[in-house]
Amino acid sequence: MMMKKNLHLISYRLLITIAFLCFFSKGIKAEDTSPDTWENLASAPANWSTSFTEISISSATELAWVAKMVNDDTQTGDSGEKGFEGVTITLTQDIDLVDHNWIPIGEKGADYRSSRPFKGNFDGGDHTISNMKIVSDCSAGLFGQIDHATIKNIKLTNCCIEKSSNTYTPNKNIYAGCITGASYSSTIENCHAQGAINYTGEAAVYVGGITGKNASEDDTQAIIKNCSFEGKFDYNLTLTDLGGSKSGWVGGIAGTNNASTQTSGSITNCHAKIAAKVIQAEVGGITTSNRGVIKECSTEGSINVTLDGTTSGVGGIVSENTKPLHSNPTYTIENCTSSCDITFVYKTKKSLQSTGYYAKVGGIAGTHNMGNAQKCPPITDCTTSGTISIELITDQPAETDLSGNLCTVGGIAGYSKAAILNCKSSAKVSATTEIPDTEAYAGGIAGIFEKVPISNCVASGTITTNGVVSYSGGIAGQCSYTIKNSFSTANIISTGNNNTVGGIAGYNTHYIQNCYSTGDITSTGEINCAGGIAGYNQYEILNCYATGKVTANCIQITKANEDPRGYVGGIAGINKGSRANSKGSVVNSLALNTGGITYNDGTTPGRIVGFQDESVATVTNNFAHKEIPTVNDAAVENGTDWDGSTYPFASSDAWDFSNPAQLPSLKKIDESGYCTQEKIEGQPIIPIASLQDYTITFDAPENGLLTVTDQSSNPIQSGDKVQGGTVLTITATPEDTYQLDGIMVNGSFSGTTLTVLEDIIISATFSKKQYTVKFSNPEHGTITVVDQASNTIKTNDQVPEGSVLTITATPEDNYKLDGIMVNGSSSETTLTVLEDVTISATFSKIPKPEPDPTPPTVYHTVTLPAVEGATTDPVAGEYEVEAWNSFRFYLTLDEAYDQSSPIVTTDRGETITPRASDGAYIIKYVRQPIVIHIDGIVRNADPVANETISTNETTVRAEGAYLHLHTSKPETVFIYTFYGALLKRYPALSGDKTVRLPQGNYIIIAGEKRFKIQTGK
Repeated sequence: MMMKKNLHLISYRLLITIAFLCFFSKGIKAEDTSPDTWENLASAPANWSTSFTEISISSATELAWVAKMVNDDTQTGDSGEKGFEGVTITLTQDIDLVDHNWIPIGEKGADYRSSRPFKGNFDGGDHTISNMKIVSDCSAGLFGQIDHATIKNIKLTNCCIEKSSNTYTPNKNIYAGCITGASYSSTIENCHAQGAINYTGEAAVYVGGITGKNASEDDTQAIIKNCSFEGKFDYNLTLTDLGGSKSGWVGGIAGTNNASTQTSGSITNCHAKIAAKVIQAEVGGITTSNRGVIKECSTEGSINVTLDGTTSGVGGIVSENTKPLHSNPTYTIENCTSSCDITFVYKTKKSLQSTGYYAKVGGIAGTHNMGNAQKCPPITDCTTSGTISIELITDQPAETDLSGNLCTVGGIAGYSKAAILNCKSSAKVSATTEIPDTEAYAGGIAGIFEKVPISNCVASGTITTNGVVSYSGGIAGQCSYTIKNSFSTANIISTGNNNTVGGIAGYNTHYIQNCYSTGDITSTGEINCAGGIAGYNQYEILNCYATGKVTANCIQITKANEDPRGYVGGIAGINKGSRANSKGSVVNSLALNTGGITYNDGTTPGRIVGFQDESVATVTNNFAHKEIPTVNDAAVENGTDWDGSTYPFASSDAWDFSNPAQLPSLKKIDESGYCTQEKIEGQPIIPIASLQDYTITFDAPENGLLTVTDQSSNPIQSGDKVQGGTVLTITATPEDTYQLDGIMVNGSFSGTTLTVLEDIIISATFSKKQYTVKFSNPEHGTITVVDQASNTIKTNDQVPEGSVLTITATPEDNYKLDGIMVNGSSSETTLTVLEDVTISATFSKIPKPEPDPTPPTVYHTVTLPAVEGATTDPVAGEYEVEAWNSFRFYLTLDEAYDQSSPIVTTDRGETITPRASDGAYIIKYVRQPIVIHIDGIVRNADPVANETISTNETTVRAEGAYLHLHTSKPETVFIYTFYGALLKRYPALSGDKTVRLPQGNYIIIAGEKRFKIQTGK
């Protein structure tokens, strides 16, 4: 027994030892001496001393020196100050922190559990610090922590923070932000950061785009103004069994905005553009838990959150606008805008009794004040858009009791216990739960609100619930205080087992006053309570009207004689008080649901209320449009027929009746609850004529087809009735070869769209398609056009489709037609008309006849031979002579041949004699190649001394005009002119002969002898 006891004791001591070692191994961190950090490269500015109250830095190493001085707790002032208290540091150049990790300025303390914050003033001079990378489980940022400091005019780009922690991380080290991890009673101004912050760890950590925490700790306000962040958050809190908070905090600007008992935090004129993927943390587009002022801020981007059974919320501006820490708080959210798309999945594990554990999401705030509502200022003048959804899920066994859980979503606030004033939401909101005994709430402004009013608010977009029990309304899913001077144009759809749906509130336990709804309401489930203003009214609806269509579809009725499972009314589905001070009244209201109050078996309808508990509830002075059908004569449920002009509202102070042709619009109320003359912005104009049904009539026209559809593309048949204000589209389609002449509505020409404000008669006329023929007389010609019947067509005349036109283009004298053009293309003279036609023609002048072309110059070769005993000029050779021209040459006998008588002939059969004037030989009219022959040139006979001249020699002599011939023997004698013409021939001449010749030069050939003779007169 003793041994067993000792073993237990030893085991217990071992466990304590292990726990002790684990604690200190996680809680104590060795100094980071890695050469990969900028702190190890730190260098002080030149000539620095502790007496300096102003320091300029211009490099990464000097910035690292600032960090090292603070982190090493080194004295920075002459009076022992540390953390640069009383010192202003100014950055004078852009800095790039690439290549080394950054150790934040004021990261940690000596024992890792206390902090050494930066306490001075840092002015970035609008310079950029780029590529800052931090890997740390301490307070992470350019600055780790700042206290009563001022940081301004810094731009961070490509900032990357990898934050980690464990269960035992001290509270001083659970913060991360690009500018600073935590800011205590400090001012951050005109700082802008771009980058990403990633966190994975076991401790709940505060993360913000600018700072993880903005907190006032004394009477000095913590301020962030004129700052922005653009980037990503990836946050994953891993839960363990070792303790720690169950959820963390992620804000687009600050992880939290906190207050002291003396003053509050402030965030003004800041903008966040974020993509947040978060597991196990509250998320706000600007901050999470807010105890302070948030004013003129905006957010955009996406927020995706998964939470596991914790008390948390999600909002486009804040996750929670929380309870004040002092009696006169100045907390407010004012003039803020969010267009974030928000998706919130909440995993529940057990039944709940506290509203603090509800799953809540809102376009501005997930939760709006969980403390004393009267001490929390309202959310005012805020606007939201985008998509906002919440879903309740579980991984517990089916038999697990999860009752009491609910999810709630609102365009402005998910769950509100403080006022919401002058706000607008066009967001698409939805709430879903399929877990038994759980509820889903959705409202255009608030999912659930209580204790203080909603007023001057506007909701549009769509609202959707899908749950075991669902409450949805255009303004609020559940109204537990007062909704005043507000309206909704939102369409609402609710599906599930038990649905309570209203145009203003799903479930009303207090007042709805001076409100109206124009959206369509559809409820589908086993039990449906649907109304134009409230699904279930437990207190009072006063001075309200509704115009939207209300539909209740009851499903899964198991017994034919079962009591009704649904109620539908133009104002309220059910009007029923539940206790002595819960009166259940509908007063001075107007049902104008001319689109229809529709239902199926198992549902009870009424023009005013579907069900009225007359024992504890009242319906007084209510009216309904006579076009709304009734199923019984119950005046209470159906109200009195409205006359179309008189309104039942007891007081006109809240309403503007200035235009009698349209429904009244709402005026704003001031902070004291009194109506002003200013109207709420964005109200729809609803003509009274649009509130009744009108008959549409049309017949089938000749030569065409007429169809009519409404704005939802639903076909309208002749004789159908449509609600006033319906926009019709008229389509008039002609048959082939026909065209539309016009559409007539009630006897007047109309366009193809029409807003119905009276009974409508539509007609259309068609005629054979006609096309216009255009032409004008061109220069230097005319155009005439006739059709197939020889009818003359004039310019701008219209002709039926298929007409065959003949085009005649006639040129002026001395002009010719170049071509005919139809619609810019070359055309023949006949044309079939299939479109509008423009005809033109071009003409050009006929040119004068051109003379025959000059024939090319022709040359012939003249061959001049070389002759022994003579020279020619030109020399012997071949010469090209232009046709019909002459060729001339000279012949000179050598001295030894000068007694010769040359005979010049050509191969044309002619004899050429020398010209008397100069002795030139001329071949005339060269018209073919010519070869010249030169004969008769012989060497002179050798002289003989004392030779006796024989008298019997042949002789030739001239005396005057006579030629004397003498031959000693018979000889044939030829007489030639110098031009080569044979003049005389005497065969076998012997003795003497006298011949009379004209004056001239002659050549005489007698046998072997030749003579040149010149005769006279």
